Amino acid sequence: MATARGAVALDNLAPIALLLTQWRHSAEVHADPALLALITREPDGDLGPAAMPEAAERAASPSPAPIARVRRPRPSARRRGA
Repeated sequence: MATARGAVALDNLAPIALLLTQWRHSAEVHADPALLALITREPDGDLGPAAMPEAAERAASPSPAPIARVRRPRPSARRRGA
């Protein structure tokens, strides 16, 4: 219900469509015993080294661009005196 309320509040029904698609896929997996066994089994062997979380985050996201400073022109001497 929270997804539906949030989607309606934002006037965007895409989250509801995504939720229904996920539910459908879950039902398909649970309805097929062979697929359920394949999805829920333990992996065979070692999956290899895992990257440290901080290193993975830095590698995945580019560094942000520097923020440009905008300099405002100083008011002219005539405007100050007026």
